[in-house]
Formats: sequence, structure tokens, C-alpha cells
Amino acid sequence: MNRRFVAIAAFLAVFALAASHDQVAQAQMTSPNNNSFLTAGANQEISWKVKKDSTSTVTLQYSTDAGYSWNYIASTSIGAGTYEWTIPVGINAYSCEVRIVQFTASGYTTIASTGNFSIAILNPYTSANAVFSHRVVTLTATGKRHINRNQFFKQ
Repeated sequence: MNRRFVAIAAFLAVFALAASHDQVAQAQMTSPNNNSFLTAGANQEISWKVKKDSTSTVTLQYSTDAGYSWNYIASTSIGAGTYEWTIPVGINAYSCEVRIVQFTASGYTTIASTGNFSIAILNPYTSANAVFSHRVVTLTATGKRHINRNQFFKQ
């Protein structure tokens, strides 16, 4: 009986020490919104709400392949709550994401991430009217023809 108590107490002490050592901030992403349609080269506000530890420095990253690989945006304070991101020119992707990561003793930890959104290269002669019903977007070209989202991203 005493051995179990000692083992449990030792485990809890090690767990508490590890938890206090790797204090991870907590946040909730508020933009860009899930299923939004963004334009390459435009400015987009990345915003989040802080739940815990508003003093940490974190890294913002974006993915254009549903989270398989990540690209650096900037390092900032988690307490800032916003960052004005200039979306890189040349991106034409269907499954983009933004996330906040924090470096801890055990490596990078994702604090918060967005849902999927799209980034497209639009020329000045094309207007985008986003209609997200069953993940379809309508693009109206100057010739007034409509292109569905899947066709647009295959170009």
C-alpha cells in the first residue's frame, strides 16, 4: 500500500514539474475565417484571443497544403492578439491554414490554428464573389462566365 502511494506521489511530482517547466500559452484563432477566400499579395489580419500566458513570444506560420508543411510569417507576442500579414504573391492554393506555435523544451507546440481557407492569384480583370455553400466558390471573369472553385485552382 505504501509503495503505491509513493509511486503515485512521485509520478504527480514529476508531472507537476514538467507542466510548470513547459508553460504553453493558449489561444483561439479568430481570423482568417474557415472557408474564406483570400487574394495573393493582399493584406490580411491574423487575429486570436489569448486564454493563458499573454507574455510569451510565439511564431506565426502558414501552410498551403493542408498542414503538411509550414512557412514562417513572423514572431510576435501572444498578447498582441493581431498581426497584419501580407500574403505572399504567387500563392494559388485550396487548403491553406495559419497557426501559432510556441517553442518549449520538448519542441514546437501548436497553440492554435485556423480551419482551411483559399488563397488565389486574381488579375485586375477578375472579381471574386465568394459563395461558400458545400465548399464551392463562384468566380466571375470579365466575360461574365462562372468558374467553380475546383476548376479555378487547377489553372
